[in-house]
Amino acid sequence: MVTGAIEAPKRLEDLHVRRDLVASLLLRTLAFADQLTGAALEQRLGLPFETFSPLIDEFEKNQLMDTRGVSNDPGMEGRPYPVKMNYAISGAGRQRAAEMSAVQTRYLGPCPVNFEDYLLLIRSQVTGKSPVTDSQLKKALGELELEQHIIDQIGGAMVSRASLFIFGAPGNGKSTITERMALLMGAPIEIPHAVALGDEIIRVIDPVYHKVAEGEQPIDRRLVRVERPVVTAGGELKLQQLDLTYDQQNRYYE
Repeated sequence: MVTGAIEAPKRLEDLHVRRDLVASLLLRTLAFADQLTGAALEQRLGLPFETFSPLIDEFEKNQLMDTRGVSNDPGMEGRPYPVKMNYAISGAGRQRAAEMSAVQTRYLGPCPVNFEDYLLLIRSQVTGKSPVTDSQLKKALGELELEQHIIDQIGGAMVSRASLFIFGAPGNGKSTITERMALLMGAPIEIPHAVALGDEIIRVIDPVYHKVAEGEQPIDRRLVRVERPVVTAGGELKLQQLDLTYDQQNRYYE
């Protein structure tokens, strides 16, 4: 499923993210690797080359990076010349990257999505009340041996999208049932690797809870298609644990 709720960027302005934040991310990405092709930068930033090419030109003009000739790596055939070019950070560029890292976020990864675009993306994937058939229920619940009235109650809760309280003795399958119910929540969803809010970055992807879905991934590589996550919490859960946490060392939220 490709939602199309937000358009894949074609220009730097389409990102709706602060220019200095994107510039810092590009320079730190290059500093971390020493040398990368334009195609490799596309992959690491999750962006088409034309979106950050103005920054490449600016960095070259200010002698923050150099070009090192065309790459002969496999898969480069037919790609535009700038995409095949090798780009290396200069000494001045490495110093600038260090200065940026001293006062700004140290996030490395795909370019973050603007917060308003993130809200639009998430709202476009909210599922309303929809029918859940008996066959879908039995397929999701697998080999669990449940009485029909229990299956009917689970189905009613899934259709209503209301809260459901499951209780019983330890070891009678409560956790297994709730994990299987996630299969009835709908198709996989698209979420961004990270979100930008002003000059702050929030990392969204959590490999513990986000399982990459099989099949087609979004054209916009800032996004990843994942199965709807299931989060298990015990009675010791506190309200503050649901808030964002700040990584002091890398200076971003998650």
